[in-house]
Amino acid sequence: MTDLFKTWLRTQTEMSDKTSNDYLEAARCLFNWLVRLGRANVNPLLSVEKVKTKKGAAEEIRALSDDEMVRLLAAAGERKKVYLMAVHTGLRASELAALKSADLLLDAEVLFATMGHVNENGGSGGARTRNLCRDRAAL
Repeated sequence: MTDLFKTWLRTQTEMSDKTSNDYLEAARCLFNWLVRLGRANVNPLLSVEKVKTKKGAAEEIRALSDDEMVRLLAAAGERKKVYLMAVHTGLRASELAALKSADLLLDAEVLFATMGHVNENGGSGGARTRNLCRDRAAL
């Protein structure tokens, strides 16, 4: 079982080191549960070592330059309005995707949206109201 898991993990070339470690931890938890239930005698993944991650290896995030933004919008086609909404509101892709027309408060002088928080794991938090844009003409 251990060799099978290690082989599978090595074939997941698109997966980051952190994600590999998260999968290993989830599988270990599953086997610990199976041991507690008496469905397995031992956890075969206890001897599998986590992948060493590089400290501070996260990609640098930067804003688009004016030129890059002009080129993006010129090539965006139907998605231009989505990109403009993201730029002018600061909403994340998951937040934009979760918006419904009922969430938008368009009658106010300043645009607002009421939305539930969507985190990167698909979980949700409490609802909040967010100022979308001071300049309605920008959208």
